[in-house]
Amino acid sequence: MVFLVIFFSIPSVQTNLASFVTDNLNEEYGTNLEIKKVDLSLLGSVSLKGIEIRDHHLDTLIFVDRLRTSLLDAKRILENNIQLNNTSLKGVHVYVKNYKGEEIDNLTLFVEKFEDNNPKDSISSPFQIRSSDIYFEDINYKQINENKAVPLDFAAYNGGGSLQDFSVVGPNVALKIRGLYFTDNRGLEITNLTTDFTYTKTKMKFY
Repeated sequence: MVFLVIFFSIPSVQTNLASFVTDNLNEEYGTNLEIKKVDLSLLGSVSLKGIEIRDHHLDTLIFVDRLRTSLLDAKRILENNIQLNNTSLKGVHVYVKNYKGEEIDNLTLFVEKFEDNNPKDSISSPFQIRSSDIYFEDINYKQINENKAVPLDFAAYNGGGSLQDFSVVGPNVALKIRGLYFTDNRGLEITNLTTDFTYTKTKMKFY
């Protein structure tokens, strides 16, 4: 056991582990995900740095400067079932875009890749991520539609808050937003937004 802890603390091993996980997801679901650096502590916590998801035009869809968490059951990663605990995100950038001549935005196209019938291995379970609590700061979001005269639909800057009961199962997302704050592209400051949220292929709902 001690040997394994020391072994997985070696930087080159951690880098190869990150490549293994991302390569597996990219191969199975046709995504474009990269993690620049992985740090594993002796106490079981994980720090991921430079997480980038690119869209179908190879432009940045999501970038996370740093994610810190602990895995409740590491072996379940191989089963596409990730259980996280004590998760925090810092430096998050999300760019949702309808490209010129395209009706469906890049985020929807990305989420569709995780439908139950999409993995190349038909025996595989749908991709799942769950976390009871996620804390985040310095989150920035842009919604752009290049088919409009004014492409910028909405933007939020310097946001923060927490997510509770977060889950992704295939293309379906559910979470509870608590204490969200941000400044939008019109200069309006939101200081304490609380709502529940679900997203599926057919609808997006706040309640």
